[in-house]
Amino acid sequence: MRRVTTFEFCGQQRTVAFTVAAAEQLDEKAGSLERLGEWLAGDGGQMAALGRCVEIVQLLMAEGENYERLQARYSGQERKDLAVPTAEELKSLYTVQDLATLKDVIFGAISAGQQQEVESKAVETTGKNESATS
Repeated sequence: MRRVTTFEFCGQQRTVAFTVAAAEQLDEKAGSLERLGEWLAGDGGQMAALGRCVEIVQLLMAEGENYERLQARYSGQERKDLAVPTAEELKSLYTVQDLATLKDVIFGAISAGQQQEVESKAVETTGKNESATS
């Protein structure tokens, strides 16, 4: 059940996670999760959208680091925690041209966090209706 994704950040693969905590915060910011895409692109132009994206990526990175730390703790593994940059630090690391990349990180994390695993079993043939499946 690994519902997280990674992206390259400063030469390292970093985990981003769309957790319940992240969903609650995004739901509050956007008014509802259904309106998240609209909220990201909303009023204020490209700079406002970029600021919102940076803020969300920071949140998803923090949740990803927390996820990795908790996974290690509860599975009895040793792990060195990675520093999570602040939104202000991310603003100094990204440029205006990175808006599409940031949106890819955001929607990739949301997609991974919403994946469902479905178990299926092979159907036993009992002879009944066998000709219908042959």
